[in-house]
Amino acid sequence: MLESVTALVVKLVGEDFSIVREYTSDAAYSGSSLVGAHWTLSSFDFVKAVNGNLELYGVPMHKKSVYRLPAGQTSGPMKLLGSATEQLTEETLVVEGATYDVWKIEEPGQWSTYFMKAGGPASVPTELEGLPLVHVDGYGNVRRFEYWFAPLFMTAPRLRNVF
Repeated sequence: MLESVTALVVKLVGEDFSIVREYTSDAAYSGSSLVGAHWTLSSFDFVKAVNGNLELYGVPMHKKSVYRLPAGQTSGPMKLLGSATEQLTEETLVVEGATYDVWKIEEPGQWSTYFMKAGGPASVPTELEGLPLVHVDGYGNVRRFEYWFAPLFMTAPRLRNVF
């Protein structure tokens, strides 16, 4: 069973910002449980490296997109399995004077989302790895995400602002 409801919509220029919450009783589809057992929110989309591939998790809860290098390639954009045109590249992104190592997932000509990456020269703390940093819609509108993390008091970062 999967239940989904839009909890909040904020009208913006370009795409609206929305928070969708989902619940499932099926343990195979449960998310990170940051908002309770078997619950997830659309604001908790994240990327995770698994066995040399990168996996995108988020709402809808049953969606797990797997990106990998095409057969025979050792570098270049990772492609989404199947016939989709989405691709993932590793890049460096400058946001308000700060440089970040990121994974960029894009649907060419439509949108792109930059997820923070740890382990490089411009990396973030490992707790922030895989979280979205910037989203650019098809009209060029930019949405930036800011997180708060206090290791002494928290086990996971919290979304603080969306600009």
